[in-house]
Amino acid sequence: AVEQSGRYGTWIDYRNKLREDIILYKLQGMLLNVSVTDAQILERYRELSKGEEAKIAVRRLVFRAGDDAKQRDAVFKQAKAVVRRIGDGETVETLATELGQNAEPETLTRSSVSLPIGERLFKAKVGDVVGPLASGQGYVVFVVDEVMTSDLLGFEEAKGRLQAALEEEARQKALRDLYEKLRARSHVDIRL
Repeated sequence: AVEQSGRYGTWIDYRNKLREDIILYKLQGMLLNVSVTDAQILERYRELSKGEEAKIAVRRLVFRAGDDAKQRDAVFKQAKAVVRRIGDGETVETLATELGQNAEPETLTRSSVSLPIGERLFKAKVGDVVGPLASGQGYVVFVVDEVMTSDLLGFEEAKGRLQAALEEEARQKALRDLYEKLRARSHVDIRL
């Protein structure tokens, strides 16, 4: 069948061409050893999902704490007490006024909050109280007013595809760079 195709002269020519292709493939694999980090995958996910991701309307209460462990514990207990009071039926506005905060409604996306907060927050339903969650300045409590879903895949679901695409892009770039280096080293003398 190989000889009848007309593409290769003989079976030996076909085997030699196949051997050359395999050697080139293995050489590229050795020279173009590329890897992609989770940070690169997350960056690409955020880049592609900007404006497409789910949004959540919340009211936020912030409990600031210093570096002192006792102070952090006291602030955490205060935040837990506020969560309990909201669960008992007190309004967020009343508690916000009591705490000297305004608790204005705001819309958040996964990329606008830290990963641990986003994971907890976007599992919540309307009316849920999420928190207290540790943040850079202390603790934060969210009251979910509205959830606007999206068809966008979650990061973990999209991670495999994004990793494969990024690795292929890196491989292609490394291959182009290799060809450029080889081209720069080679000398072709054309005489007429």
